Amino acid sequence: RVFLLDGDALVMPNNKLLPVLKKLKNSFLNLSRVSGYANGYNITKRSARELKELSDNKLTLIYIGLESGHQDILNRCRKSSSVDDMVEAVNRASKAGIKSSVIVLLGLGGRKYSESHISGTIKALNKMQPRYLSFLSLMLIPGTPLYKESKKGDFEELNPVELLKEMYYIIEGLELKKTIFRSNHASNYLPLEGRFPKDKEKLLSMIKPAIEGKKKLKPEWLRGL
Repeated sequence: RVFLLDGDALVMPNNKLLPVLKKLKNSFLNLSRVSGYANGYNITKRSARELKELSDNKLTLIYIGLESGHQDILNRCRKSSSVDDMVEAVNRASKAGIKSSVIVLLGLGGRKYSESHISGTIKALNKMQPRYLSFLSLMLIPGTPLYKESKKGDFEELNPVELLKEMYYIIEGLELKKTIFRSNHASNYLPLEGRFPKDKEKLLSMIKPAIEGKKKLKPEWLRGL
């Protein structure tokens, strides 16, 4: 398996990306899959034929950062693709044989927009039906605009229990038919994994005692990006 770069590889047009994919196929005879990061707009701008070309040349998995299903939250963090773009991108990629791994960022709406973050994200994910889904937790980095907003009191960061509640309520609202779920990123307080729909209730039952303080969470010093 090959992962392309550590950035938005799909920003490259097909006439530049296809030679790379063909070189990989010729160089690695047992190549099973090529994957890379993508943004909504660079999937939606491609035709069905162009997407199928990528799929036929082993690019069969994209990682796409939904972050939040609420457009106002995405606007605040200057996301370049809209919620609608990303929903369309995941569905169009799926039709071409390209699976999507969708990333959600818990806490991105802060305390003020937490409910909107939850409801919008549930709605978007149910429309996407991604093959893979992962949750990360917001970590404020000194020097960034959001960090400065928090220092001025314009953004209230969620505490660990509030982040777990967001996770719980999003999972509770999901109606996914065939999705592998993970929240084992280093930023998360509670690592989880399972499959939808069969493990949905199991996941909720694992989060609830953590919210109630009956399960130990990852200490702050072990969290990272």
